[in-house]
Amino acid sequence: MKLLYPEFLYALFFLAIPIIIHLFNFRKYKVIRFPQLRFLQEIQQQSSSTSRLKHLLVLFSRILAITALVLAFAQPYFPASDSEVQQGKKGVSIYVDNSFSMEAKATAGQLLDVAKNKAISIINAFDASDQFQLLTNDFEGKHQRWLNKEQFIESLQSVNISASDRALDEVISRQSELFKTNDLIEKRFIISDLQKSTFNLEEVEGINELNIIPTQVEKLENLSIKELSFNRPYHTQNSNEEVNFKIVNYSNSSKEAVSGQLFLNNQLKTPFNTSIEKKDSSEKTIAFNSLSSGWQRGKVIIKDYPINFDDTLFFSYPIQSSVNVLHLFEEEADQSLEKLFQNDTFIVYQKQSIKQLDLNQLSEQNLIIIESIKQISSGVQSKLVEFAQRGGSICFFPHPESDVDNINSFLSQLNSDQLIEVLKKETEATELNFKAQLYQEVFEEEEDRIELPKVNKYWKTSSNSRLIVEPLITLRNRNSFLKKYKSGEGKTYLFSSALDIESSNLSKHAIFVPTLYNMALQSIEYVKSNYSTNDKEVIIKTTQRSESPLKIVNQGQEIIPPQQSRSGQTILNLSSLNLKAGHYQVLQENKQIAYISLNYNRKESNPITFTYTELKEIAQKKGIILSYYEEEQDRLMNRIATIEEGTPLWKYFIIFALVFLGIEVALLRLLK
Repeated sequence: MKLLYPEFLYALFFLAIPIIIHLFNFRKYKVIRFPQLRFLQEIQQQSSSTSRLKHLLVLFSRILAITALVLAFAQPYFPASDSEVQQGKKGVSIYVDNSFSMEAKATAGQLLDVAKNKAISIINAFDASDQFQLLTNDFEGKHQRWLNKEQFIESLQSVNISASDRALDEVISRQSELFKTNDLIEKRFIISDLQKSTFNLEEVEGINELNIIPTQVEKLENLSIKELSFNRPYHTQNSNEEVNFKIVNYSNSSKEAVSGQLFLNNQLKTPFNTSIEKKDSSEKTIAFNSLSSGWQRGKVIIKDYPINFDDTLFFSYPIQSSVNVLHLFEEEADQSLEKLFQNDTFIVYQKQSIKQLDLNQLSEQNLIIIESIKQISSGVQSKLVEFAQRGGSICFFPHPESDVDNINSFLSQLNSDQLIEVLKKETEATELNFKAQLYQEVFEEEEDRIELPKVNKYWKTSSNSRLIVEPLITLRNRNSFLKKYKSGEGKTYLFSSALDIESSNLSKHAIFVPTLYNMALQSIEYVKSNYSTNDKEVIIKTTQRSESPLKIVNQGQEIIPPQQSRSGQTILNLSSLNLKAGHYQVLQENKQIAYISLNYNRKESNPITFTYTELKEIAQKKGIILSYYEEEQDRLMNRIATIEEGTPLWKYFIIFALVFLGIEVALLRLLK
């Protein structure tokens, strides 16, 4: 037994009062004369013995009554654990997990409703004078203040399922921020389904105790659709498209005939069915045609219950109306490029001498072909590098008499290899990278003996392993003939020889057409087809300069997100807006310039959760005292109250005091 207020024990000094009263009997006796002393002596003996017994019993009853009363005020209790019951005003922070996984159904109803009821049980276990904090995944400003019981319950009723998900260490850190502002006894309660994807107890720091209230379902099942991509980075009208995605079965049972649908511009394109083994996935590819122009908005849907936040995957992409190709030359342009592109209505081809170049038109191009230029001015170099960094493509044919230092300085800024020396030796290309994206759909199958271009005059190039490079065509002597490099957001194609017929027969070879044509097609700037609501950066290409900010619109709701402009692009930050999944129209000066397709984060798709044993092991390693409450609502309140206050005994001591006072009254009245 322990005492909550041991200082009241000083009141036991009042026990001296009845003892003094009984030791010094201040009552005066009358003298009565009797003729026969013999009879009087017998009466005195009998009265003295009875009186002493009576006085002792009254003394003991008064001592016990006072002792019981003092102990009642000291509030004795039996602690539920080895810890002391803490005195003072408590600050009770309760986190209610309202992420998508709390949509699951338990015996008592939806997990979120169960969590709300348990939160009410927790606050009912504390005094009305204590203060309470309600914290959810939304991390709203109103969650950073203390509430009384009535305010807490009112705020709790408005909690709904949220697209936000928070790791446990974020929640603990948020709780600690509020505890710093008040001198309160810290009490932390976490009500969650304990999903392993977010409940990172091993990363929690700065706490000694933690109370966990699990809300879990017995049967963990869920299907999720994720990882959508296309077979190529560009899209043209009336072309065949292939969309790829994955369906994951997180259940412990196989799923037969999982049905789904592909919609494009609100029209059903293709229904599909698939079967997935337990704890497995199925990759699907759906082919369709993009018949209309402009931006295309689509979604892939599967049917699953009850967790359905990850059953729809939104995507969007633009149909490219044309590709702009600029051919830069110094003295005279090679005619093979003009012959290749001039009759193609999809490709807008123009050639221009670098001496008369209008630098402002570079940003409008998709592919810039630099052919046989000996020297490039620093101003033109910086503009070309900026063009590549922003996502443009550059194809470079070196002149045999190039200014090596000048050209290498340019190539270095493009993150490509350097020119070393000119080799005037006839050789032929012997290797072609069939797996490269540039040659996809060019060959029906890989050929071992394929005739490739021959070269008579070419540059030997360096080979830097730190660069992001993809070999495309290689000569017999292992020197490169064509390589692709990653230059910022764009790419650079570097040939080792000039395009003229004296240097190589590339312009006359069959591989010339698919190589240059695919360079043009694949120079179309890649537009990400789908984003997560948690993504911090959404990139929008803004070709026109304007002081007006970009707006995003969905179902009549207009939002101006945080944004910053960078080299013809606008970076939007949507992670703090708590947006719903769907298609968002991007407007600049009330003109549509793009679409953004947002999808809910799939982090919580896997419903696997922690067990008490696993959490206990982690807590022991972290030195955290872990309390785990599995009780139902009513029993939960009683257990928390018992742990917080111990088993109180003061009521029993009040009863004892009354009993002893009753005994005293009975002794005084009944024993004459």
